[in-house]
Amino acid sequence: MRFLMHPLGSHGDVLPFIGLGKALQARGHQVHLYVHAPFVSQVYEAGLAFTSLGEMEDFERVVRDPKLVHSRKIHHVLAEATLASVPLAYQAMRDDLHSSATVVVGTSLSFACRLLQEKHGVRAVTVHFSPVVFRSHIQPSRMSEFKVDAPAFMRPLLWSLVDRWIADPLYARGLNKYRAELGLPPVNNLFRDWIHGADVVVGMFPEWFAPKQADWPTHASLTDFPLYDHGDGALLPDDVKAFLDDGGAPIGFTPGTFTATARKFFEVSIEACHRLGRRGILLTRFADQLPTPLPKGFAHFDYVPFSALLPRLAAFVHHGGIGTTSQAMQAGVPQLIRPVAVDQFDTASRTVALGIARELLPWSYRPRATAAALAALIDNAKVHRSCVEVAERLKSSDGIKVTCDRILDELGNLAERP
Repeated sequence: MRFLMHPLGSHGDVLPFIGLGKALQARGHQVHLYVHAPFVSQVYEAGLAFTSLGEMEDFERVVRDPKLVHSRKIHHVLAEATLASVPLAYQAMRDDLHSSATVVVGTSLSFACRLLQEKHGVRAVTVHFSPVVFRSHIQPSRMSEFKVDAPAFMRPLLWSLVDRWIADPLYARGLNKYRAELGLPPVNNLFRDWIHGADVVVGMFPEWFAPKQADWPTHASLTDFPLYDHGDGALLPDDVKAFLDDGGAPIGFTPGTFTATARKFFEVSIEACHRLGRRGILLTRFADQLPTPLPKGFAHFDYVPFSALLPRLAAFVHHGGIGTTSQAMQAGVPQLIRPVAVDQFDTASRTVALGIARELLPWSYRPRATAAALAALIDNAKVHRSCVEVAERLKSSDGIKVTCDRILDELGNLAERP
C-alpha cells in the first residue's frame, strides 16, 4: 500500500507520524509525509519521502501570536491556521493519488484527509492523540481551567450549544466554503461526528489512562502512547551531558514547542529554582524569550531528546501536551503541569490522578507557588513510588508498533468486506 500522511499540529503530532511512517515503510509499504516547514528536517533525517507545505514565516506568525497562551482566544488562532492548511495539504496529496491502494492518514485536525476520502473514495485513517477528541456524556473530558461538570441530562444540550455557537462558526464555516469549491455538501457538528468519519479511527493512548466510553465512536480503538523520540537509543548532545554532569539533577522547563510568547513562564521558572537552590534546563527554540545572559546554574537548549534527558531531571515542568506528558511518565520523573488550553487541562487532570504530578494554572504560576509545588513533588516519597509504578507500565510499551499493526489489520478487514 501507499500511505500519504499529514500530521497537522506541533512537534508532538509530527514525531509519532515519523515513527509510524518508518514502521509502515519497514513492513514494505510506500510512505510519503506532508509536513509544514518547521518539521522538514526531522522527516528528512528519518529517511522518509516528504513534501513541504507552507513557509517558515507562516509558522512563526502563528506561534508568536499572543492569543496562543489564552485559553479561549487560542481557538481563533488554531482555527485560522487549520483552515489555511487545508487547501495546501489537499492539493499536494491529491496530486499523489496514483493508485487505488493509496491510504491517507491524518491527525485530528487533518481535514484534508477526510476531504480526499469523500471526494476521491480513498481509504482514510485518523489518529487521535488525546482523549478530549472523543466526546462522552458518560465521562466527559475536562475542557477548561475549571474542574466543573454538568448533570448528565444537560451534557448533550451543552455540547450542541458549543457546536452551534463556537465550534462550527470557527471551523465548519470556513471548511464548508472549501467543500463547496470541491463540490461537496456542507457539514455541521464537525467535532461531534465528521472528524470520526475515517475508515479507521485510532486513539494513541492506553485504556488505563482514558478508558473507552460506551458513547465513543464504535469503530474507534485504543492502542498506546507513541513514545517516539527520533528513534531508539537517542543520545544526549555533548553540551547537554556536560551540564548535567556538572552538578545535581536540574529541573527541566518547557512551555511546548508551539509557544514563542512564554517570557513570563521562564522568568518565574528561574526564580522558583533560585528559591529551591536548584539548577534548571530551559527548553525552547525561541531564545528571545529568555533573559540574557542566563543566570549561573541554568542552560538553554533548543531541543533535547526527552527519552535521554528526562531520566536525569529532578522534576519536569511543562504545558501538558500528551506527548510530553507520556514521555515524562516513561522516564519516571515527577511533573508540574501548567496547562494553557485545549486538551492540556484534561491531560493534567488525568496525570495528577495517577499521583505523579501537580497542576498550576498560568495565573497561579508564580515563584513562591511554583517553588512550593516543585518541592512537594521532589521531596515526596509517595510521588516517586507512583512515578516508578507508572514508568513500569510503560517499560515494554511500543505504541508505534501496536498502532501500525492495528491500522494494517483494520485496513485488511475492510478489504475483505464485500
